[in-house]
Amino acid sequence: MRLNLRLALFLLVGLVALGSIWSGVQSTSPAKVGPSSKPATKSATLVIDFGADSGLETKVIKVSDLSSDATGWQLIVESGTVVKGTDQYPTGFVCRLDGWPTEEAETCDETPTYADGHWAYFVASKKLGGNWMLSGQGAAARIVECGSNEGWKWVGPKEQPTPPSVLPDVFDCRP
Repeated sequence: MRLNLRLALFLLVGLVALGSIWSGVQSTSPAKVGPSSKPATKSATLVIDFGADSGLETKVIKVSDLSSDATGWQLIVESGTVVKGTDQYPTGFVCRLDGWPTEEAETCDETPTYADGHWAYFVASKKLGGNWMLSGQGAAARIVECGSNEGWKWVGPKEQPTPPSVLPDVFDCRP
């Protein structure tokens, strides 16, 4: 009987030790990533140049906690800027930013023509050399790069697009 008691005690101590090891392994394991987990985030800077004739100051807004797949359109929205698309392209063509141009000047029913004036979309990033470049994509299609600047410049009727008046301040997000 003594042998059975020793064996039982040995097994009991072994189970307690195994349980301690198991709980330690579970607590140091990485958390599971599921649908409710927050995706990786990034930050970028939005520049809005209303043009010299507007009488409005250029805005520079740094936006943090953008999702890793955030578009240029989402950057505008996340910055708190009021954006209006056209009836034709409600979330694909920027017609008005923070009330400019005024509703009297542009109804946003249809896409403005060259003669009406329009917003030009510029981008700047470390990868692109740190200077403003006219974007080859619309804001709804372009994925924002971490550390980049996205610039909007109002181009008056029959004017050529020129970059925003504020120089881009790009940064590298890599560790």
